[in-house]
Parts: sequence; structure tokens; C-alpha cells
Amino acid sequence: MARVEENWVHFVQVSTCECLCAASFKNPSTVFTFMVLDDFLRDNLECGTSGMNYYSKLHRVTSGMFPHLVPNRYCELLHVAWQWCMLKLLKWNGFKKDMGLLPKGDLALFCMTCPQPGINIDPKADLDKQVDNSHFLHIPLSLQIVPGIGMWHIHGHKQECYMRYAPLFIKGSGWVDGEIIKTLWSILNIVFALTCGMTSPHWQELLDFQMNDSNFMKMIRMGD
Repeated sequence: MARVEENWVHFVQVSTCECLCAASFKNPSTVFTFMVLDDFLRDNLECGTSGMNYYSKLHRVTSGMFPHLVPNRYCELLHVAWQWCMLKLLKWNGFKKDMGLLPKGDLALFCMTCPQPGINIDPKADLDKQVDNSHFLHIPLSLQIVPGIGMWHIHGHKQECYMRYAPLFIKGSGWVDGEIIKTLWSILNIVFALTCGMTSPHWQELLDFQMNDSNFMKMIRMGD
């Protein structure tokens, strides 16, 4: 049986083990260690490494002189890595194997700062009451709030919105995009090339996994 580890690919007799993930549930001939699957996910998240490039690296690590003679388990890696991502999401969100069909959106990371009525915002409270009851917010009575739309986002609205709400035409307003949440998506450029040859469900799952990791990294740094 071919055993794929983070530092080489080799043939070995394998018995039932809780630290191995088989490429097939029926007559398996290839197994992957949990460590190599975690290493592949880290390379994918941090470096944008594709499955083909990662397995090519394993070829070179296993045999620097004859990498072409190393067993090719690239397709098996893609299959098992997809399952591994799903298992990771289930584990991180506290689901067990007997949970049945999961509700839509339950594998997405919960954001504690996003306004969510009924969770961290009273759906019946208006802005004035929230400000009045807050120890940290204060709006002077003389302050006039002028609605506007950030420059990055205004071009996606109707044509008449540009003249009404673009900061360029609001007196005292500067040139700002006001869309920091969308500019943060630029980190997805690292995996853009990987999605070109993927099917729609595949690249959607890849981007979801990347965004979940991005949100997690932002969340744990909120206190800094």
C-alpha cells in the first residue's frame, strides 16, 4: 500500500490506524497521514499551493535523483484533501457524524462584530436610542448626517445614485472608498490561478475555505 507522508511517499504494510486517511473506503491502496493533509492545507492557505505543485514537491522530497519514479497519487490527494477540508469544517463548528443534514450557512465562521439583529443588536431599537444608552457614543444635537455611498461601491448602484450619494459631490467629504470589507478580499488573488481549471462547486468550496480562514485570522487579532 502506498503511504503518503509530509516528507516522502513509500510502500508499506498498513493495518487499521486512526492517524491515516484512506483514498478509498473499498479496497484502499493509498493512505495519507493526517500530518501531510494538514501540511497541504497550510501550504494552500498561506502560499496558494495547488495540489499538483504540492505533490510534485513530494516527488522531489522522496527522490531528488529520480522523482519521476515516485508513485503518482495526485488524483488521490485531491479526493482526500476535499474530504479533509469538510471534516475540518465540521470539527471546527462542533458537528458530529450523527448530525444529519446541516442547515445552510452553519459551516461559516460566526462573526461577533457583524451587526446581526437579535444576536448583538436589538432589532427594535433605533439609532438614537442606542446612542443615548451607550457610554461610548455621543452625537451632538447640531450634527447633520448626510447619507453617502463609498466610491468603490457607488458604481454598482443606479446611475442617479452617483450624483446624489458619491462623496465627490458631498461638501466637506474627502476621496474615500469606504469599502474596507471588500478590499480585504484581495487576499484571494493568491488562489485565483487555482480556480481557472476547477468546476463551479470546486472553486466555490475553495474560496469558502479561504474566506473562513481569513475571517478566523481577523477575529483572533481583534484584541491587538
